[in-house]
Amino acid sequence: MGMEQWLAFVSATLILFMIPGPDMVMVAGWSARKGFRMGLEAAAGTVSGLLMHTTATAMGLAALLAASASAFTVLKWVGSIYLVWLGIMKLKNGEHTTPIDKPKRTTSPFLQALCTNLLNPKVILFFLAFLPHFVDPNVDVKAQFIMLGLVFAAISAVCYLALIAITAKAGQALGKSRRAQQLGRWLSGTVMIGFGVRLAMASHS
Repeated sequence: MGMEQWLAFVSATLILFMIPGPDMVMVAGWSARKGFRMGLEAAAGTVSGLLMHTTATAMGLAALLAASASAFTVLKWVGSIYLVWLGIMKLKNGEHTTPIDKPKRTTSPFLQALCTNLLNPKVILFFLAFLPHFVDPNVDVKAQFIMLGLVFAAISAVCYLALIAITAKAGQALGKSRRAQQLGRWLSGTVMIGFGVRLAMASHS
């Protein structure tokens, strides 16, 4: 691609990152509640999912999955149920945790974020709809898909670092307030459930 196309791709990626989604809520939630390190683990899980989607797109597997209405429906419902379950767990944990409680770490932010990304069929459709706009059909298409996916993941990683730094600092400032903790968990859980319901209503198009 030429310089103008690369600038357009980077600009579009940055704009798309600003649109809130399950991945952003997952990373922000972990960093706000558990600090910078846990936020990094969640971001690593999300970026790993993006790299897997890139590989699937380059190999043609994503196109096959997107073309199958039944496969899309199954993945959609699994992803929806997972998001709703995560939201419910956040709400339930908020009921029993006090500011002085230090619950044991029983879940992995990396795996939660990875599953949240991989089980969302809308991410697959996004890659299939977005990346081809910047691909030259006269050059090695597979290599271009991989390159674009790597750049997309790298830009996302940098943006997540900024998000983690902000939310971790905010979480640290509000960490001593029980009301703020409960409100944060309630908002995070409610938003996750909302994303799960919206995913369940998504159509195969």
